[in-house]
Amino acid sequence: MAYHSTRVVCKLCGTESTAISPASYSYLGSPDLDTRPPETSRSALRYWLQRCPQCGYCAPDLAQGLTLAASIITQRQYQAQLSNRALPDLANTLLCWSLIQERTGNYRAAAWAYLRAAWVCDDALLADVAQRTRLNAILLFNQAPRLPGNYPSEAGTHELVLADLNRRAGRLAQVADICWQGLSKDAPAEVRRALAFEMHLAACHDTACHTLDEAYQRRYRSIVYPASFGAAGQSAPTAADGGIEALAS
Repeated sequence: MAYHSTRVVCKLCGTESTAISPASYSYLGSPDLDTRPPETSRSALRYWLQRCPQCGYCAPDLAQGLTLAASIITQRQYQAQLSNRALPDLANTLLCWSLIQERTGNYRAAAWAYLRAAWVCDDALLADVAQRTRLNAILLFNQAPRLPGNYPSEAGTHELVLADLNRRAGRLAQVADICWQGLSKDAPAEVRRALAFEMHLAACHDTACHTLDEAYQRRYRSIVYPASFGAAGQSAPTAADGGIEALAS
């Protein structure tokens, strides 16, 4: 992966620092079910945010400052997160950005930052912290769809990410209902198959990381739908979409 560096001036304190960003990257493999990209894009996550070495402001571009950010970064919670030695620096940077987004009402961006922080904690083998960050992401994603402009661009995508968050966090009982909500929409076949795979994994008490390729390659022997499915004009997914095999199998 090639990189380039630029000089950036912090919008909040005026400090100049060097920002590094990938000049290009590629996908070598399958994304995870929660959208985490494969390499080499996966390694570029560390450059997704910048952190000011003086005031600690964290943002995709330090030259762009949010109106309320100046007051948020001086608060005790922000400063404690910024200097949390129990977590990797990248996780702290992501969680600080999430705090800014949450305080300014951008719940969906805050939720994505929490999810990305969970990926960092996964890599650092911090399972308990990764679980907590996913639970926070769930809370924020549940608020985001109610706000204008926060709907995902592809039907069923919100439910897929939410289902994987719940499954990875150990909230297995919630996964099936979330997936059926996604399957009731006019979602692409790939998303419907991934939702069916999430249901299968939850039924098997599987909380591990899995990829979209695994979902696409799986074939189901039989399809079982809840008795209520099909109400209100909902169309059941076809066998080609993946469906869901009997949960006991």
